[in-house]
Amino acid sequence: MKVHLAFFAVFTALGSSSLMASQADVNAKKVGAPYIPETQRCEARISERSVPSYPSKALRTRAQGWVVIDVRLASDGSVKEVKIADSNGSPLFKEVAQKSAASSKYVPGTEAMCKSLFTFSI
Repeated sequence: MKVHLAFFAVFTALGSSSLMASQADVNAKKVGAPYIPETQRCEARISERSVPSYPSKALRTRAQGWVVIDVRLASDGSVKEVKIADSNGSPLFKEVAQKSAASSKYVPGTEAMCKSLFTFSI
């Protein structure tokens, strides 16, 4: 069984390769995830990504889905607020995506709101 976890926000933090971005786009389309404009994505602010685990219950049932997380960042890079903006799928995905976004580390800058897309596909 091949499991894919993808989130747009990881690619810039890791140096952004077109192969990685292409795989994320493929995974997003596979699960019907919405398009998030680059100007709204969190990529440029992520310094260290907390990677979510595929929930074991979702694996057993072969559930797939996506979650969009709104992240409000303080100017010092700390997370002020994390909330689910949209999703389609298991509530288990919402929980791990929200925890991942909240525990990721962000680069200081201006206070901002950005979005992270997490996709879960088998």
